[in-house]
Order: sequence, then structure tokens, then C-alpha cells
Amino acid sequence: AGLLPGSGESVDPRGLAVFLVTLGIAVLGSILFRKFFSVIPVLIAIVAGYVLAAILRIVDFTAVGQAGIVSLPHFQLAKFDLNSILTMVPVLLIIASEHQIVTSKIVGRDLLKDPGLHRSLLGDNISTAVSGLIGAVPTTTYGENIGVMAMTKVYSVWVIGGAAGFSIILAFFAP
Repeated sequence: AGLLPGSGESVDPRGLAVFLVTLGIAVLGSILFRKFFSVIPVLIAIVAGYVLAAILRIVDFTAVGQAGIVSLPHFQLAKFDLNSILTMVPVLLIIASEHQIVTSKIVGRDLLKDPGLHRSLLGDNISTAVSGLIGAVPTTTYGENIGVMAMTKVYSVWVIGGAAGFSIILAFFAP
């Protein structure tokens, strides 16, 4: 395990391997994947990273086995940590480009010009910040979600609302 410069903390090579594989698949997948896989490179990268983490025994399933069936979701206020923020900067860059490029292709107009990168990203970031403050997931318009809607031709707000409701119900299942 190597030391982080100036911190005295060591880096677990297993975690570094998971990070590099996940980032590599996401970036290369965004460039190389075709057809259906071209709209879900980040999802594929996350699954691959999780599988690798499980193989390397980074993932601990003990809590899943001990969990009850139903529980209340854990809510907490945001904690500002510079290391966490710096870790998420590459993710922000991918999401920003994905948001503009994929969404522009789907709707057939240049969103960099109208409403403008600054307005659409501001809206995404405000909604994600509010969501994060109450313990929820990011609310950005991921290219994968938009791509799936474009491929399936299902744009119904009822379907999207149903998926949101289903996600909320799943939050109450402990495992």
C-alpha cells in the first residue's frame, strides 16, 4: 500500500484497482460502445466495478444477512469533506458532458445555446443539492435514462412517476 503525499494515509491497491477499472470502462464505454450499450456505459462500469470489488473481497455482505425485512431509510444532513468533493469532480465532468451531449441528441437541438450550459447545469445541481440534503439520490438527467427513453419510445410521466414510486417503496426494504 502506497502513502498519499502529505497525509500519512495509505492507499489500498484493491480500491485503486476498482477505481481504475470502473473509470476506464465508463470512459472507454462512452467512446466505444454501440447500439444499446452506448446509452449505459456508466451503469456497465458501476456493475463491473462492484463485481471486481466483490471478487477482491472489498464488499462485506454481513450487514445484508443480518438486516431485517423492513426499516426506515437513514436520513442525514450533508457533510462537507474536501476529499469526497475532489473524488466527485471527475464524475461531475462526465455528467456535465453527458447531460449536454446526450440530451441534445435526443431532443434534436443544441442545449449549449438554448437554454445554455450554465442554466441547465445550475438546475441539475440545485435539484441534486436539495435531494442530497434529505438523503436522496442525485436528480440529474443522466444520458442513460434519456437514452433508454429514446430507445423504448416510452416518454410517459406515469411510467417515470411509477418508477419513482417503486424506488421510494424499495427504500423501506432493509436488505
